[in-house]
Amino acid sequence: MASSSVNQNGSSEGRWVDLEGPANFRDLGGLPIAAGGAVRMGVLFRSDSLKMLTDGDLEFLVTTVGLRRVVDLRSGPEIERHGQSDLEACGVEIIHQPIVDETRGPKSKDNPEGQRPEVALREAPLSLDLIYLYMLETFPQRFAAAVEALSDPERQPVVFHCAAGKDRTGLIGALVLELCGVERDLIIHDFLLTNDRMELMIERHRESAEASGREPEIEAQTLFPTEEILINLFREFDVRHGGAEAYLLAAGIDPKVIASLRSALVEPRPA
Repeated sequence: MASSSVNQNGSSEGRWVDLEGPANFRDLGGLPIAAGGAVRMGVLFRSDSLKMLTDGDLEFLVTTVGLRRVVDLRSGPEIERHGQSDLEACGVEIIHQPIVDETRGPKSKDNPEGQRPEVALREAPLSLDLIYLYMLETFPQRFAAAVEALSDPERQPVVFHCAAGKDRTGLIGALVLELCGVERDLIIHDFLLTNDRMELMIERHRESAEASGREPEIEAQTLFPTEEILINLFREFDVRHGGAEAYLLAAGIDPKVIASLRSALVEPRPA
């Protein structure tokens, strides 16, 4: 259960933190920066839901990782249904910063999967790039608030997560990596790493749900990001908003927050 040194080729090797519960916990650091240096490891982590942390996971995150804050991107109803981890009882601060107000509604005969994405307009199905763009353009202040919650050096190391750590978490991760100066192709690669862990994640949630008699938080997925989807997303995002920094500044984030985040995360190339 450990992450290792910086990987200058952008590989995922050494960035995964293999826990017994969550399957998609990894260090956002380790990626090279275009201007030289790398994103510092051990500061910012991303994950799927932390509800299934075991006692061993809790001890590792608190004593070895030194985790100080959790930024939970899930909606209120998601937390009501599935709960929080026990990290708060271990002295870790939990900040609830929902990106959308709900991602699933109640299951019914007409809606067997409980699909109720606030981002998917019901008139016609949207591709995932348009769903992501809709989220970014509908909730810019929420994205800015989440990034701000990650920036406090007194509350790092910090982890941010949603349910699968795929969509909401992926967008926050992409914004932060761009602020650090990571090239777009590596940002896309990082975004797509979650796809590699979906099968394991779904299986763990199924087993946990069967053992507890509760509905699994993560079930079979129907929408997955692809390289093409993310290229289309970021191309349109750049045209409309001018990139991550311009987008967050327009959303009202203090420039000092961005500077603080960069100070914590950007590890310059040794002289």
